[in-house]
Amino acid sequence: MKSDLKVFVKNRPRVMAALKAGNIDYVDGTSWSFSDKFFAFLLSIGFFKYSEDTYPSPRQRKNIPLWILIGLMFQLKLSRSNSFYKLPGILKSGAVLTRTNFNIGRIDGGFNRKNKTPRALGEIVNQDTIRKYYKDTDAGELTRWYNRDIAKFFSSKRAVRKEGIFILDGSILTLPDNQNYENAQYLPLDADKNYIDTEKSPPYGVKPTLCYKMVNLLHISRKADYFIFCANKVLGGKSHDKPVGEELVDEYVKNVGKDRIKLLIMDRAFLSASMISRFKTEYGIDTLIPLKKNMDAASDAKGLLRLEAAPWKKVDEATCCYMAKKISSYEGVSVELNVILVRSTQKNGKVRLWSLATTRNYRDPVRAVLDYRLRWQIEERYRQIKSGWFDKGFNSTSFNLIVAHILFTLLVYSLIQIYLNISSLSHLANRTMESLMAEESVGVNTVIMYAGGYYTVLDTNEALYQVVELEGKAREKFREWIRKFLGKKPRMPDDP
Repeated sequence: MKSDLKVFVKNRPRVMAALKAGNIDYVDGTSWSFSDKFFAFLLSIGFFKYSEDTYPSPRQRKNIPLWILIGLMFQLKLSRSNSFYKLPGILKSGAVLTRTNFNIGRIDGGFNRKNKTPRALGEIVNQDTIRKYYKDTDAGELTRWYNRDIAKFFSSKRAVRKEGIFILDGSILTLPDNQNYENAQYLPLDADKNYIDTEKSPPYGVKPTLCYKMVNLLHISRKADYFIFCANKVLGGKSHDKPVGEELVDEYVKNVGKDRIKLLIMDRAFLSASMISRFKTEYGIDTLIPLKKNMDAASDAKGLLRLEAAPWKKVDEATCCYMAKKISSYEGVSVELNVILVRSTQKNGKVRLWSLATTRNYRDPVRAVLDYRLRWQIEERYRQIKSGWFDKGFNSTSFNLIVAHILFTLLVYSLIQIYLNISSLSHLANRTMESLMAEESVGVNTVIMYAGGYYTVLDTNEALYQVVELEGKAREKFREWIRKFLGKKPRMPDDP
């Protein structure tokens, strides 16, 4: 099949010769931006090529190159949008050109030469084409692609750090009260969108809310400056966390090996004696998880505390801890279990006593408490992601589309983390997308010139010099071209 893409090749001598003859096809000004650097990074690590080979495409005929469809979805996420109508396109940046030495533009008529109306600059694919593509991508197959193929890609790029700290956690995604949302379920939530067990608590102020549940396996650095979503599953809101989380860990180990997850931090929703034991014996994974107050293991640790003279160790001004080793009263656990009692003084002066269980043989219980505090970081990831993307709502009730928006958001977020780490910009890892775009948008201004299928990128001052040096017919032709060009460009309104 003949390609309907026009590939512009970088060739400075040819463009300069065309400029001196007044035969420039197009001129555009741009500057380095966060998106430019990020896309250049994705091209450099071969991400789009890898996606071409692994993505579960719903189309047998690939009239549009898959990497373009994925790239456009990435651009949508970088723009913090779930609406394809707002898709700005990825082909307007000269900064990417200076890194990759190629550019792509559309031929009139689009990929199939069937378009009846011309498209805007950079609009090589109609937004409805992209929307239908992702709506037709099966949510289950897309989830397997993320949890299997993307996990393998991250592993091949050594994105998982040797300390191997992972967090398993679930989160609720609330929806408008529209029963057309596929696979969504109602849950009793309070005003802060927290689940309330109405059988144990009075249902005052509780409202049945339509929602999904999102369970994630997050890789995190001990310094809390690096975050990668390695596996995910989206289900109805009533789904139980434990079996889903256990499945995610099993799949991840199967896909990338036993040596990646060394410490798994979880909350009480994943508490399971058999899972803790199996992860330790089969995979060598240590777990760190809070116990329920009425559990025998926690009670035994408190009992041992009475036998010690001064067992407490200081974590910070408000927190201290004590570790009881080799507690065997947690029924169903077939491995050695250590219990850390934590005593914290709250702002109102009340003292809270709670406990952590772990299969790791910590030398110092303070380290265990500090490790567990890393779990709070996933709440910050959720806050950033929800405020940046999900709280804007979904423009479709299709489960396939919603899963696509969620998974590509997590994928873009994770790849940005890898990019910041490789670029020695890990100090920006905790920034929101909005602040990242502002932080990284300052760059070197450039001018792109196109002529006869070729392009070159010039510094702004050099481009001005080349233009003012034109003489005779070339100067007149370029002046006429500029006049027409400026007539087509939108003008900034005058200041009031």
